[in-house]
Amino acid sequence: MLDLTVAYDSVPRRFQRERMRRVLPKSLGEIVEAFLVPSWICTIGYLERKWFVIDRGVPQVSLTSPSLYNLFMDKFAERLSEVPRDVADIPVVLLAYDVLLTADSTKGLQKLLEIATNWGEDRQMKWNVNPGKNEVVESEDT
Repeated sequence: MLDLTVAYDSVPRRFQRERMRRVLPKSLGEIVEAFLVPSWICTIGYLERKWFVIDRGVPQVSLTSPSLYNLFMDKFAERLSEVPRDVADIPVVLLAYDVLLTADSTKGLQKLLEIATNWGEDRQMKWNVNPGKNEVVESEDT
């Protein structure tokens, strides 16, 4: 079981918009894209103001949040589904923020972990390395 670090808040909106353009009908994509345009926010402190851009994360407290996150993660599932069937019949199960990788051997699991690592790097997402969050269930061949 793998866990993405602050999953909803970490999704790069640039990748989210690219994926929506490919998958959603144009009119729906344009409406949803309005929620994902980078925006500026200002915080006012005691002695100073700080401006920063919000260009990551799916909108919170929105009915669209789970669907937008799933749309982003769909490409990850597609990559894993391309592994040969001798590595895993069902290589991945996506469970909200968590990812369950399944393989028929330790060698197969290593292949899936490499794909997960590369996908995370390509998409600027980080996997949680806290041992309490990630689990390995061993089988007879380990």
